[in-house]
Amino acid sequence: MDPGIIVVFRSRLRDGALPLKEELNETVAAAAPSHPGLLSWKSFDAPDGERVTIVEFVDEEAYRAWVREPAHVAAKARRLEVYEELSTTVGAVTEPVRRWAAPS
Repeated sequence: MDPGIIVVFRSRLRDGALPLKEELNETVAAAAPSHPGLLSWKSFDAPDGERVTIVEFVDEEAYRAWVREPAHVAAKARRLEVYEELSTTVGAVTEPVRRWAAPS
């Protein structure tokens, strides 16, 4: 079995780009639930304005298919209109460990 794939996308928005980012995110988010092998997608905002999105895929094949997903390709084509800074890190998950405490 192939290892899972994790993608960490870090970014900072350009001034005034929030409406376009939200529009593009809606399009991409609509395609995500039906994409085979996409396990999860969550975003977090830091107090300094940086945004981090973490995406998990079941394997490299699912990740590579997402890279070619038309909605994702269209959004990526406009990324320089949206982001002042961005970086993407993609890695293989070699040992998934989840230790979350149950809510009290």
